[in-house]
Amino acid sequence: MVGIVEAKPDTPEAEWEIEHVYGYRTADCQQNLRYTADGRAAYMTAALGVVMDTTSGEQKIYGGLQVEAEAK
Repeated sequence: MVGIVEAKPDTPEAEWEIEHVYGYRTADCQQNLRYTADGRAAYMTAALGVVMDTTSGEQKIYGGLQVEAEAK
């Protein structure tokens, strides 16, 4: 039987932010790394798209519904 789940009034509101994406899956994912015109690496990992400056390590992260974060 499916029940209705109600929010508990004492449950804190939480927000999260992706700071950095670690790892790149290569075992069964191939040819999904590209370079942008300005030399940044662009790739998919998990459910995220990442554009990374390989010199500084700075990342622009895309994914989910409205997730957009910059990480250093």
